[in-house]
Amino acid sequence: MRLFVGVAPPPAVLDDLDAACAPLRPLRDDLRWTNRPAWHITLAFLGEVTDLSLTRLLPRLERAARRHRAVTLNLAGAGAFPKPARANVLWTGVTGDHRGLAELAASVAAAARRAGA
Repeated sequence: MRLFVGVAPPPAVLDDLDAACAPLRPLRDDLRWTNRPAWHITLAFLGEVTDLSLTRLLPRLERAARRHRAVTLNLAGAGAFPKPARANVLWTGVTGDHRGLAELAASVAAAARRAGA
């Protein structure tokens, strides 16, 4: 299975993102809009992961998360890929504790390597 590791924003943040996207949805009925539970901040993309690697990965990710303090982040700004006139992906920027987020992402990547993912 193809996996990534991400951080889910709190419900209030998702409410704000949903409200910001609402006026855009009727303009692009050709797109497949993702559901709120899929909205995340990616820490690591792992690609194809075997069941055995997944079994090894989960406890390592739990340990990695426990070793880090909570990070305070804010969403700011927005953009689109490949460009606004032909958007297929919408994104929002992250401000705040970039260092803490990067340290968590590095621990996640190390845990994935050790698990063979």
